[in-house]
Amino acid sequence: MIKMVRNYSYIIFGVAVIVFLVIAATILTNAVSKHEENNPSFTKNISWLNSPIDSINSITYKQKIKEKLVVIDPGHGGDDPGAIYPHNNTNSKLIEVSEKDFNLDISLKLYDLLKNSGIRVEMTRQDDRTLKLQDRGELANRLNASLFVSIHNDSYKISSRNGTTTYFNPSINAASYGITGKRAAQLVQKELVKELGTIDIGVRELTPKMMYSNTKMPIVLAEVAYISNDSDRQNLNTEKFRMKAAQGLYVGILNILNEMIAADGSPPTQP
Repeated sequence: MIKMVRNYSYIIFGVAVIVFLVIAATILTNAVSKHEENNPSFTKNISWLNSPIDSINSITYKQKIKEKLVVIDPGHGGDDPGAIYPHNNTNSKLIEVSEKDFNLDISLKLYDLLKNSGIRVEMTRQDDRTLKLQDRGELANRLNASLFVSIHNDSYKISSRNGTTTYFNPSINAASYGITGKRAAQLVQKELVKELGTIDIGVRELTPKMMYSNTKMPIVLAEVAYISNDSDRQNLNTEKFRMKAAQGLYVGILNILNEMIAADGSPPTQP
């Protein structure tokens, strides 16, 4: 009999504990809810997926991003090797590296990164072929591109010069595209230098010799590194460095597109 009473006591005690925990949880939940209502900052960490306003913004962004087209231009190609090493070598068999090959490889990597992110992207060439500057610019115009990105590598008579430079076209169409050529170049330059760890030579305006005739959209021409510099050239010869170059260009382009879309009235975000 004593044993039975003891068992009942344990049961009653257990039920009482459960009831107490349920009541306490209810009180705590109500308190948290009121705290959230009185403190908007408390909800800052909620995912945008749970926020109706942010969901609308994201949908708008995705619609806007589909309207943008990036044209990638691997510099030189075909009969035009660009910069070579060793310099002034007339015997093609003795050429160790050609700029056109580095340009194309980095461009193809960049193309894949953009394509896989859902960005509309085209290339002026996807193989080793000869193209005139005029043909490249006319292709971008014909496709109604939002941004033209040309990939190059530099060379100089003094081998000690090294680093990264980004060129831009004059910002005559800033109002139409939502960004100036100079600002676009600054965004690309920042990400390239950060990713590669190269010397930041800065941004410069395209010279007449480098201009693409009648190209309407902002132009960014990246000189990734110096083939004439031993250190830069050794880096360019590695898959890792060329992939980093593509990644830096990729982030820079996303930042450019974000600013373009923000100028259209859509809040910038990640695609």
